[in-house]
Amino acid sequence: FEQSKTNITPPIPEYLSVCVELLNRIECSVRLQNFIAKTMPDQLQLFTVFKYIHTTTVLLTIIGFTIRGIWMMRGSPLLDTRTSRTFPHVNDTVLLISAVSAAALSGQYPFINIWLTAKVLGLLAYILLGAVALTYGPTRGIRISAYAGALLSFAYVVHVALTKNPFIF
Repeated sequence: FEQSKTNITPPIPEYLSVCVELLNRIECSVRLQNFIAKTMPDQLQLFTVFKYIHTTTVLLTIIGFTIRGIWMMRGSPLLDTRTSRTFPHVNDTVLLISAVSAAALSGQYPFINIWLTAKVLGLLAYILLGAVALTYGPTRGIRISAYAGALLSFAYVVHVALTKNPFIF
């Protein structure tokens, strides 16, 4: 009888086993967080990358739009080439992805931040006027007027982006 008493270990209460399991999970979570912190760039680095991508694609957009506008005014067949029709869509897709990513990382959203709302509305004006200028304008005069309006809209969007102020003056 004495021998059996010494071999019996008291049962671990259930709440203690839950605590041990929770501590193991926390330790795994801490190790995972440390691994992520060492291997993944931080939020500021990602924002900077997306900002540079966004700025580069904005420059490519205005250069391409200006060239295509000149071709439109001259009646150049280069406006109808496959590259001239495809590249802007690819570039603008990268532009949009970088803009949404940078906005999400910075915590700034349209319809919450007034300057970003103004930027989006200016962008819509640029897109609509650009479509009239390069594709849907029925006459050369309408196309040239829409082209000028699109360039002004683009300048407004850049102004708002640089100043974070939706007002021109």
